[in-house]
Amino acid sequence: MMQPIKKTTCMDHCGSIPTERNRFFTGKYMTARDFDAEQDYLLSRQHLHNRLMHGWGIVCGLRVEPHPKDSCKQDWVIVKAGVALDCCGREIYLPSDTAFEVPMDQMPPVVDKKQKPDGLLLCIRYGEQEIEQVPVLYAENGCNPNQHEANRLKETPRLEVRKLDEVGDSCWRIPDGDQEFDPDKECIDDCGEQLSSPAGGCINPVCACAELVPLALLVPMAEDEDQQKTTKPTRFEIDLRGRRHLPVPIEQLTRVVGINWPHGGEVCLEELRDESGMGCKLKIHFNRKLIQTGDSYANGINEFTFVAQYGGAQKVLEFVPAENPPDLEQDGCTAVFHIDPEYLELGRRHNLAGTTVYVTLRCDFILDCHEMPVDGNHLAGRLPSGNGLPGGDFVSWFNVVHEHSEPDGEEENHKDE
Repeated sequence: MMQPIKKTTCMDHCGSIPTERNRFFTGKYMTARDFDAEQDYLLSRQHLHNRLMHGWGIVCGLRVEPHPKDSCKQDWVIVKAGVALDCCGREIYLPSDTAFEVPMDQMPPVVDKKQKPDGLLLCIRYGEQEIEQVPVLYAENGCNPNQHEANRLKETPRLEVRKLDEVGDSCWRIPDGDQEFDPDKECIDDCGEQLSSPAGGCINPVCACAELVPLALLVPMAEDEDQQKTTKPTRFEIDLRGRRHLPVPIEQLTRVVGINWPHGGEVCLEELRDESGMGCKLKIHFNRKLIQTGDSYANGINEFTFVAQYGGAQKVLEFVPAENPPDLEQDGCTAVFHIDPEYLELGRRHNLAGTTVYVTLRCDFILDCHEMPVDGNHLAGRLPSGNGLPGGDFVSWFNVVHEHSEPDGEEENHKDE
């Protein structure tokens, strides 16, 4: 029977932090206690650093995928190799891809898609195993010549499942949020305290998942007619959207590396319209592919994340009319805003000439293929974008003119002619 996971402080299950360490000197008599103290001191300081400076979550890898064999997909998943830090700061190392059998007898019933998703939370946790039993040459508490003790402690990652109601509210992030507003939901009042560490709290961080690190939410699926015809139908979906990742290295963040207009410069109406120029399109290029899903409104490029507005002197900004919603080109690296060509016609009374076009890309909601927000801050108007943190707004602008203005010298030459 699985026991519910309650919110606890790390001191409840991570042990204390030693404040004493060995002092070595010639002729010192060493016992097992001294060697244990040496390990405890160093390990506790390492774990303290991890949880205070880095927090908890997935460091890399540990992606959950369907089992490659059709005969195993209904009950098994594959957890890819990787590393995580738990709330105690302990490193959880899964050295190789591992198959895990999902306990379908514990899977909750299928719920309406309009309700909050429910399922089994697949988690990983730190574990230790005593191995290599060896005879004890001298036993302090006994005289049995056949007494054995474990010669090694092996760190062993453990895969387990929990139900959502058995973990804290902040353990698994629900991307769509709670569908119902609850005014009685917990509201933390710690405004008189100092800011906490990345793991929450300070010496005693609060652990919503205890020592667990959630990897995936396995959501039950209702069988349709096509699945019933197959011998081994898939019985659950793998939802990875609520995983907690530790910050990735700065050099691995996705950035904006190119735009097809001069930032802060001029673009003539003909260049903006003709296929030989911009072809009625505003293009933003990334240095890595974005996530490509069927639902662009949930993850990717759409009219809410890729916004173009225009306005002249003393005019309220208006949205640039679009022929089609913004989308992602087939290369997966280029976002496109499609300007309605009617507003770029020279003979039209109201076109974009004489206005400034402001382009905003809301990168907090634009995910790359690793499901990390694009580092989009357009600092000092320079590319690549980025301030070293995921997300941010990419903002740029350019002026639309009827035709490019000529330098003063050239204008004088024309007058002389």
